[in-house]
This record gives sequence, C-alpha cells and structure tokens, in this order.
Amino acid sequence: MHPEPGALPSRPTQRATVAGVAAALVLAAGLAGWNWGSLALPAQLTVLALAPLVALSGVEIVSRHTRLRHLAPSLAILAMGAAWAALVLAPRALDLPFSSLLLWPGIGFGVALGTSYGFRPVLVASLGALAVAVASVFFVSGGTPWTLVFERLEPLAGSACLLVAVAGLLGPAGVGVEAAARTAGLALGTVSLVVLAAVPGRSLLPVAPEVAQTIYTFVTGAAVAAAVWRRRRSRGAKPFRPARGGGDPSRLIVAALVLVLAVGGLLGVAWWNRGGVPQRIVLTDRELAPPPDGRARLGGMRLAFRWQARDDPQDAKVWLPDGRLNALGFSTDVMASAPEASRFYGRGLPRSAWVAFEVDGPAWQLIEQRRAVAGGRTSPSPSRLVPVDAGLDPVALGRRYAGQAVVVLPAVVEMRHASDPKRGASVWGRVARLVPSDVSVPAHLQDRLGSRGYEVVLGVGRLGAVWVEDIRTGVH
Repeated sequence: MHPEPGALPSRPTQRATVAGVAAALVLAAGLAGWNWGSLALPAQLTVLALAPLVALSGVEIVSRHTRLRHLAPSLAILAMGAAWAALVLAPRALDLPFSSLLLWPGIGFGVALGTSYGFRPVLVASLGALAVAVASVFFVSGGTPWTLVFERLEPLAGSACLLVAVAGLLGPAGVGVEAAARTAGLALGTVSLVVLAAVPGRSLLPVAPEVAQTIYTFVTGAAVAAAVWRRRRSRGAKPFRPARGGGDPSRLIVAALVLVLAVGGLLGVAWWNRGGVPQRIVLTDRELAPPPDGRARLGGMRLAFRWQARDDPQDAKVWLPDGRLNALGFSTDVMASAPEASRFYGRGLPRSAWVAFEVDGPAWQLIEQRRAVAGGRTSPSPSRLVPVDAGLDPVALGRRYAGQAVVVLPAVVEMRHASDPKRGASVWGRVARLVPSDVSVPAHLQDRLGSRGYEVVLGVGRLGAVWVEDIRTGVH
C-alpha cells in the first residue's frame, strides 16, 4: 500500500538512507586500504567510470519494486559518491590537477539523479556543491586558487544566500528541488558565518581580524533569527515526498552522459597535454620522495616534489623582485617596516602562477655556498630543484630558459612578512605549493622504488602537467 501524497518518507526509507551513508564510508575505507595503484591506468579509469553507472542502474531497478524500493536512497548515495570518486581520482591517475570545472559534472550528475527520484539528501549535497562552484568563480576570475573558497568564506556565504534567494525559482526543476536548495543554502550560509565570527583570518574585509569577527557575530545572530522566523512560517508547507515507481529516464540518461563526458574530457585533456614534443627532465630521490611507509594508498603510489624554499628574504628578492611580484598580481606598495604591513600582507591572497625551476644549476650551487659559509656545513641539501623565475605566461618562461635544465610548472605563490630583531622587517614571495604537488607512479615501475638511489624521467606536457616515463635504479 502506497503512502498518501504529502506523507513523509517511511522509517525503512530513512534507515536505508543512513545505511547508504554508512555503506559509502565503508566502501571508501576499503578502497583506502586496497592497493589501488597495482591496477593499470586503463583498469583504474574503467572502474571509476563504470561504478557510478552500475549503482545508477541499481537505483532504477530497486525503485520499480515495491519491496525493494526502500533501498533506492542507499544506492543513490552510493552512485553519487562513486561519481565524485571518479571525478577526484581520475585526474589524479592522469596527473592532472583537480580543477573547479570538475565540480560542475558532479553537480549535474547529482541534480539529475536527485530530481529523477526526488531524493532530498542527493539534492541537498549537489546544490551545496553548486554554491561552492559559484563561489569558486570569484577566486578563479581573480587569478587566485579556487580552493580559497574553503579558507576565505565570504564568497561561499554569499553564494549560499543567493541559493536561498532563488530557491523559489527552482521548483519547476523537479520534486523537492526548492526545499533542498533552501536547506543547502541555509546550512552552508550558517556554517560560513559561524566560522567567520569564531575564527580569525577567514575574512576578506579590509579591517582588523577582531573587527571582522565582531561584524560577523552580529550578522550571524541576525541570520539565525531570520532562519528561525522563516522556519515557523513554513510549518504549514507541504512536506517533502520522494517519487515512486522509478525515475525519469531522460534525466537518468543525462546523469550518465554527464559523467561519461567528464571522464572522456579528462582523457582528452591528458592526451592533448602529452601530445607534441614534451619536455623531459630527470630528477632524483632528492627531488621526488615516496610516501613515508612506501605503500600505495587511495589514488595509487605517488612521488611528492621537494624543492628549495628560498625563504631567506634577501635570497627571495633575487628571483622574485618587486617588479615580478607586481606582474603576478601582488601589491608591494606598503613598506615592510610600516605599522600596517603585517596586517596588509597577512590579508593578501596567494596567486596562481607559473614557476621556472632550475635543476642542479648555478642557483643551487650558490645556495650551497651560502649555507657552507653561514653554517660551516658541507653536506648537500636534500633537493637541487630551485625556483628561479615566475610569470603568468608559461610559453614565455619556457623560451627564456630554452636549452637549460629548467622545468616550468604551475604553482601557487604567496607573500610573507616577518620582523627580525637583527635584520628588521622584511616582505618577500615564495612558492607555497605546486599544482599538483605530486605525480603518480605507473604500476609497472613501482617495484623500482624499493632501492635507494633512483632517477625519475619526467615528461612535461603542454599544460605543465608532468608524468613518470621511466625510473632508473642504482643511481648515487
């Protein structure tokens, strides 16, 4: 006997939803302990692409059987989790950075799945990801890393409020979309405002951190009061009721196509990156380090880049002078000794840039000489990979160092400010991280990492993404 229209989801359905979340967590934990890296790249991509499609088929099958219908939410959560796993792990396997553009296929898959069956958890999660994707546009358009959306929270709070404001316009999109959009927006907006009010350094406002926290304390209180008032007014609204008897086939096809096209697009990007005549560079175990325990984890065996930080302010001024920092988008107008310098540079955002790294060249030799004179040590430093230049045009950087042992990689550059009793106040730039910061090791080459002393032959593609071509052992 079917529930009456407007009835809340049954207890079996609620229990199945909880079971779906638990099953997804157990599956993720199992994959983390599994030697995923032992699979060849084609096998990894095949598993990643097929898993959400199989789960999607399972949702459709059980939703058409009265006795099994309560399992549909569990399979829907598994399908969405598998889709996001594919979008996260596929670029890692292909040695491509996870771009904010990959948020959109995940959102499309979740919204198509959720509106087809009327699953509120899927819709809430997908529309929450939509708010993150919209907020990321603010940072990407400004030349900063999109991941700042989780650190500087005003854009996320703004996109969450926008989602609540337009929730009433999303009703025609499908069953439960309006309520899910309002829930996701209120949850993300409230969390963002609470963090802004409680944690210093999360605000973009050009004021002191304590002032920003005071402002957001009042804003959070007003937002919570408005949410409570809205909740009381909506008590008489029609409750949410999931769809019965299968989903909308057209939307299921959309969900499958979105995922297949996303994975296919990643393959196309990887092929284009490795096409033409790639640059090759040879690094050793001093520049590429395996995991501490030497085992392959979720995403496979990877080698992390290590480079000279060049954190000495005087040394940093050699390769990142003010003019070059200005070209990257940084402002150096405030003197390092000014009272407001610490707050000014501490509030500044890192920038996405291209950095030229020299391998075992004059810059590294000069650094070693300075260290030997300053500290009397003669042992070599761990890495001979030294940043020597930075810019926004990778082609121009590559031409500038053509024929030299220099590799141009995408990176994140940030400003630092410090005050030393002997040297005084200083401000300089440094490489915060590479994008991505590690590279995957093909399954057939992983056994060569067991011995000490190895060389890694890296290919560098058109997009600056690198991959391992060969590993030579017995190198000292």
